[in-house]
Amino acid sequence: MKKILVAAAAASLLLSAGSALAKSKSYVISLGDPFCVVANVTVTGQQLAANENDACQTFIGGGFVGSVKRVGRKAIIGGISSAIPGAEIVISLDYPFVTGGNYTVYGTSDGKSLNAVGSGTYTVE
Repeated sequence: MKKILVAAAAASLLLSAGSALAKSKSYVISLGDPFCVVANVTVTGQQLAANENDACQTFIGGGFVGSVKRVGRKAIIGGISSAIPGAEIVISLDYPFVTGGNYTVYGTSDGKSLNAVGSGTYTVE
């Protein structure tokens, strides 16, 4: 039993060290009309961090990259925006990031229902 616990602890340390050593890559993603979103998105392994602070809004969020059955690879970012106080925003983007990729923006203000509020194609600047 002790050998199993030691092996599990060692595996856990190796996995956590691997994600800590993953290289980061940054993108500037623009959703455009009808959304005024030009966010800095940093990808580290499968994790995402996003922020925007300009005349349009302040947005901060985070998420993950993953595969969705019958849909493909997606970057999912959840966050909050000064443009829509009191709501949680979730943005689904085609991944890897390329100009012309599709996005959908969802929102919830009650934490019970998530509604699509718009979609289109995005630009990588």
